[in-house]
Amino acid sequence: MDLETKIYKYSLMIGGALLTVLFLLCTIVYIFISQELGWGALMFVSMLISIGVFYFGWDTGRNHPAEQEPVDQETSNTEHCQGPS
Repeated sequence: MDLETKIYKYSLMIGGALLTVLFLLCTIVYIFISQELGWGALMFVSMLISIGVFYFGWDTGRNHPAEQEPVDQETSNTEHCQGPS
């Protein structure tokens, strides 16, 4: 994994984690302290989105062998199927 991918990955993970904690605290404050359910629901949905951002960052750069096929194998299959001329 190159440096740009690592920076992208960890910035998404750190940002997602910070936003998750922030929105969790805001959800607790809006629902239990100020008892405004509309804002609490909005903060809860925002927290779910920030969890998705964290997961997207965590999943970035991981190897998925079932989904990805190396390029070298594709070119070798093409050459193999054509045979000698």
